[in-house]
Amino acid sequence: MNSKSHSLLALLIITCLLAVPVSAFGKKGKDHYDRGMKAEQNQQWEQAAQEFTLALAADPSNVDYRLHYQRAVFNASQMFMQKGRSLAEQRDYVGAYNAFRQALGYDPVNQLAVSEMERMLRLQEVKEGRSPAPAAGGGAEDNGTGGTPAGPSTARTQEAVPAAKPEQVRDIILSGDLKGFIRKLTEDLNLNVIFDRQSFATPRTIDVNLHDVTTAKALDYIFLQEGLFFQKLDRRTILVADQARRPQYQQLVVRTFYVSNADPEKVKNLIGLVLPASVGRPQSIVVFDKDTNSLTVRDTAENVQLIGELIRSIDKDRAEVVMDVNIYEVSRTSLLQLGNQLGSGTFSLGGSPGLSVLTSNAVTTAAQTGVNVGSILAGVPTAAAAALVIPPSVLTAFQSKNNARLLASTQIHAFNNE
Repeated sequence: MNSKSHSLLALLIITCLLAVPVSAFGKKGKDHYDRGMKAEQNQQWEQAAQEFTLALAADPSNVDYRLHYQRAVFNASQMFMQKGRSLAEQRDYVGAYNAFRQALGYDPVNQLAVSEMERMLRLQEVKEGRSPAPAAGGGAEDNGTGGTPAGPSTARTQEAVPAAKPEQVRDIILSGDLKGFIRKLTEDLNLNVIFDRQSFATPRTIDVNLHDVTTAKALDYIFLQEGLFFQKLDRRTILVADQARRPQYQQLVVRTFYVSNADPEKVKNLIGLVLPASVGRPQSIVVFDKDTNSLTVRDTAENVQLIGELIRSIDKDRAEVVMDVNIYEVSRTSLLQLGNQLGSGTFSLGGSPGLSVLTSNAVTTAAQTGVNVGSILAGVPTAAAAALVIPPSVLTAFQSKNNARLLASTQIHAFNNE
């Protein structure tokens, strides 16, 4: 008996132990999810991210948990980014570094946070005097204000690209052979140059007098004056030719642009007006397709890029009107009329008027007709006469049935001028 009681007690304990995890994880993170939703409504993104993390750990397959978790960690990262910028403006570079580090912890792919952390370290070193301050005029960190770049591209440019060495200005006085001077200026720029044979078949001279200009700017002025252009062949080599020879050397590219709202035919006409053909630059080839609402452009890479920016600037959303349309079954009414109408004329069979049983004065007239019984009351009638009146008779059948129910409901989208 004692052994049996021990067995039952052990079985009860095992059952209780097995039931604990079931009761504990039966909700699968519902409590954490509810607390996370409350924190999300209050825009407490740090707490919301922690609660959604626990909820997702309890139920990794729950799509709602995962979506709210991703949203919370992103907003928490942006919150710490804003906090870091605010601290950087107050010249608290250590606090800003920690804020950017927390932002990176919530969003590991936030490369802007990485660059800001590196920038805060450099600014802190400058503040403590452990490294010299950069030259003035180089950006936000050069003037010591601790400003933050407006976006990732600005930050990467400031951090990754070193400050370019300013070109020295000089006086350039040239008088003589054009090819020789172009070759000399390109050598000063550490460039290789080749000349188009047809453009320089005959010797060409030049006479310029420029002051306080850089070598590159002087070369641009010479090309403009002489009607020349250069085509880049590789990183250090250019080809120089007349503007008229540009189509022979410029590399053309083909690209298709898809427009969402604009009319492709109108966009093509606009491109022709904005980028007309000129000397040495032929008209851009633009083909539109209304079926796919697209434009295919064939031109130089620079012009294709310019056309793309133009298309993006004019392809804006159009004014749209949304109309709700409901179709109902309405009531029906039927009316049926049956009858005869013999008219309002007098039916006279002869004799003289006498007593009319259908008139108030007992006199039969042309307007008031009836049965003439005057001769009957007076004795022997002088003539047999009778007036017969048959009143109009009408039979009306009216049926009314009211029935209204919704048959269909839809929305109609209409754009401007459509």
